[in-house]
Amino acid sequence: MRFTHFLKLLLLTIFATGLTSCLEEVEVAIRNEDLKLVVDGSISNQKPPYRVKLSYSGDFQYANQLPEENVIKFAKVSMTDDLGKKIIFYPQANGTYLTLDTDDNQAKVGRTYTLIIELPSGEIYQSRPEKMPAIVPIDKIYYEYRSVSSSYDSQGFVINPNGYDIFIDTQDPANQTNYYRWEASTVSRRSATGVVCGFFTICNTSCNQEIKSIESLNTYSDLYVNGNAIKKQQVIFSPLYATGYHYIEVSQLSLTREAYQFWKRFEEQQTRTGSVLDPLPASIEGNIYSVKDPNKLAIGFFSAVGAYKKRFILDNTQDRDLIRKLPQPSIFYGRVNAVGACTQRFDNSFATGTWPPVGWLEADLNK
Repeated sequence: MRFTHFLKLLLLTIFATGLTSCLEEVEVAIRNEDLKLVVDGSISNQKPPYRVKLSYSGDFQYANQLPEENVIKFAKVSMTDDLGKKIIFYPQANGTYLTLDTDDNQAKVGRTYTLIIELPSGEIYQSRPEKMPAIVPIDKIYYEYRSVSSSYDSQGFVINPNGYDIFIDTQDPANQTNYYRWEASTVSRRSATGVVCGFFTICNTSCNQEIKSIESLNTYSDLYVNGNAIKKQQVIFSPLYATGYHYIEVSQLSLTREAYQFWKRFEEQQTRTGSVLDPLPASIEGNIYSVKDPNKLAIGFFSAVGAYKKRFILDNTQDRDLIRKLPQPSIFYGRVNAVGACTQRFDNSFATGTWPPVGWLEADLNK
């Protein structure tokens, strides 16, 4: 990797400058890996479409900066269940493949699914079968206000405001081993400077601020709590930028043992705090392998999860002390760490946040 190569050169330069201490040269590991198939995707009992994204590994830092040559555009992607049913994933842009959003394509708890990928080269990969676990309902969602150590940008506007820790309670089923992962998102109001839209009038000043959890860092096993209640499991932090409601959605995902182990390895790698001379983290290979050579594994994991979704509206409109908790300066909400006009906005130019996100009023999330 470029950073590792730079680090090695830096260390060698330091040693060559004749430090007074007696030092030995340290060889920093440099790993030049061959290109590997990277698979990002899963299915659940929730309504389709289901998504799979394909790419090749490479020397880039962020997934949203994927070079064009690493995108896999012309693969054939499908999955089969244990009854022989086949579902096709159709190519979209940027290496993304989607199923049709028909009821007939909806995956089911208890069925076993296998992903099959034929690359443009003709090489075929497939996943080891994943049996979709039963869903476990969320009992309730609730919150606690939390002060944080705020930081500020060059204009003096807050970057890390105070906010709300969001928790869930759930009842773990007895007499079976369960593995969980939680995904969560919140939508709340955030002010912007807006644009002039008439004499003495400023429009587009109330934005939708969406926050999503890092799902890979929120896994859990019932090894020590089997059959008991799981209390106060934190799933996300929702920052408080302005007055108004917070719309919260939580997905409680039931995992297979293999999927849980994959995400735990990923979590451990993401939270490494060793020195710069520690061995470099290895690519995390999952359950997808080359049919021709089963020892040749792809990066990533295709999982079938039992998903239960629940929503909650955090109503702080009766909080008499809310102004004190907002980022400072809070008198002019349009001056709070945002510029320009909102592209996703509430119904009114200065709404209180009562407008729900798209699809929020759907009656049942788990059909």
